[in-house]
Amino acid sequence: MLANLRLVMVRPRGSGNIGSVARVMKNVGAGELAIVGKARTQSFWARAMAVHGRDILADAKCYVSIREAIADCALVVGTTCRSGLYRSHSQTPREVAPVIVAAAQKGKVALLFGPEDHGLSNKDLEHCQLLVTIPTHPDYPSLNVAQAVVVC
Repeated sequence: MLANLRLVMVRPRGSGNIGSVARVMKNVGAGELAIVGKARTQSFWARAMAVHGRDILADAKCYVSIREAIADCALVVGTTCRSGLYRSHSQTPREVAPVIVAAAQKGKVALLFGPEDHGLSNKDLEHCQLLVTIPTHPDYPSLNVAQAVVVC
């Protein structure tokens, strides 16, 4: 199942966060990292934060657009901590997990994570069939991107 799971970082802001995501991916056995936008995968901070996930950094694929990054995916799941018109149908990771597992048994599944400063935009979410919101305290619902990856 994990072989068909692609983690997509959309316009990541910090190379340290790219490295942290690579480390989390190594922790859970996920191996396919895609980056939309500038990818500083070999910077000092990316490599330092990746620790033993440097192979994931080395194998990361870079794309110009979300459309390119998800072109071969049967299911695209976006992450969000905000509410609103395009986000009203979001579900918890526990609710979405069976759908992701079933889809990954048949084809590629992409999990999209937005920029660290504001997350996925409404335009980004147009590419997603499902949305995930991680339950957090309402006073501060925003998680670090690597934290969100490990929960998902």
